[in-house]
This record gives sequence, C-alpha cells and structure tokens, in this order.
Amino acid sequence: MADQIRAVFDAQAAAYRDKNEAGWLAPVDETILIRYRATFQNLQKLGVSEVEFVPNLGAVDATAASVAFDVDLAYCPAKRTCPPGAGRPVVHYRMEMVPGGNGLRVSKVAEKDGRFDTQPVPWDRVPLAFATGDRVVLAGSPGEAAHVKQILPEAEKAARTAGRPGRAGHPRQVFRHRGQGLRDPHPDDGPLTQ
Repeated sequence: MADQIRAVFDAQAAAYRDKNEAGWLAPVDETILIRYRATFQNLQKLGVSEVEFVPNLGAVDATAASVAFDVDLAYCPAKRTCPPGAGRPVVHYRMEMVPGGNGLRVSKVAEKDGRFDTQPVPWDRVPLAFATGDRVVLAGSPGEAAHVKQILPEAEKAARTAGRPGRAGHPRQVFRHRGQGLRDPHPDDGPLTQ
C-alpha cells in the first residue's frame, strides 16, 4: 500500500506541474475538494512551480479500511526549478486515505500538530484575491479583493524604490494585505515571500 500512496502523490505533483487541476483533484474525496482546489489555484497564482508530497508512512496496514499518516508538502517558489528537498518551504499535514473506485482517495487532511514556522498557511483553505504587477504579487482574503487591486500601484512603486525585486536575479515579492495597508511579510504570515 505504501507504493500506492506514493504513486497517488507523485501523480498529483505531476498534475500540479502540468497545471492540470482535474488531475490534482482526481484522488480527492468530495468532502475536501474545496480546500484542495483552493490550494491548487492559490499556489498557481503565487507562481509556485513545483510541489512534492513526502509521506511518512512507517508500517502501513494494507488490510485497514483507511490509513492515516503524516505528509510534508514541499513547494518550489518563484517559478524556478528546485532539487528535491533542497531548502524548500514545507507544510506539515496529517492525512487519511481510503480505498475508492479508482484506487486510493485522500479523505481527510489537517495541519499536523506541533509548532512549525511555516504554519498555518493562508493559501490552503479558500481562494485568495490576487493582484499581480511587474514586480510584486499581492494576495488577500476574498473580501479584500478591491483593496488588493487598489494598493498594487503603491506596492509596485515601493518595489521600484527599494530596488529589491524586479532586477535580474531577484524574484517578485509577495505581500499580503490585511486591511492595514501594505507591509512586508511577517514570519507569522507563513511562507508568502517568493
């Protein structure tokens, strides 16, 4: 069963890389479909080029009606190629899979217990509102869509003035708007900076 679980995750990672939302969602139970769709769409809009699921399976009982395990979701920001596991940001989950009509299905997902610097992340629950400029990507809650678009020109101006992003070799900066205006990402925000 461990090989089957890895195959499901490998297929999802390939679907993500190919921008194939249907393939990403194929092994996902309807009860968590909204969450998985939001994750796919938000990561694509943030410019994440690759994802990799790293399950910690230990001894898997192939006869069980379901199997629960920890899995890390590593991702490669800023539209670049990252070697597997090489300093990628990682989000830690507890997942459950059950046998389905076409193989194993992801039936439950939750943040793994523990204090992790990269959690919680804002992009794995609901579709975010985005505004993308030449130098920055702004993201906010759906209710902040108008504000995100409104402050994009100021964010672009700040990026030009600071000179950080937009130069050769510098990725776009990602900022999140929380109603207080533009600000640099804070470590508690999760890994939004590209």
